[in-house]
Amino acid sequence: MFLVMGVAGAILATRYDLGQLRRLGPGAFPFAVALLLALIGLCLLLKSLRDHGPDILGVEVASLLAIGGALLIAGLTVRSLGIVVAVPAAVVVSSLAAGGFKPLRIAAMAVGLTLFCYLVFILGLGIQLPVFPGQF
Repeated sequence: MFLVMGVAGAILATRYDLGQLRRLGPGAFPFAVALLLALIGLCLLLKSLRDHGPDILGVEVASLLAIGGALLIAGLTVRSLGIVVAVPAAVVVSSLAAGGFKPLRIAAMAVGLTLFCYLVFILGLGIQLPVFPGQF
């Protein structure tokens, strides 16, 4: 999956100007990230072909639903409720995938990820996202 997504991302990134080594274009960063993803995928593929571990018996549907639900909640609520509500809600829902509800650990993760999202996306990248509900 990583290999396929990385190759697809690299192909899509070439639609943007890659620029030159001295002055990188807007497609250079996505292209580099996609290549790294493809490299990770290739390494995992080669390792899986070399090593013979235990067979995968089944898929935990509940965990997949919890993680998918967390992504859906974050995507649907970040614009209307802000990152202060959307990120912790996604963390709480995704924690259901791990089993064993640990409130302190979940709260610490929610605070840490909310702060991380604020620092990276709003301050660092300048993306216009509401921090609090009703801000925009």
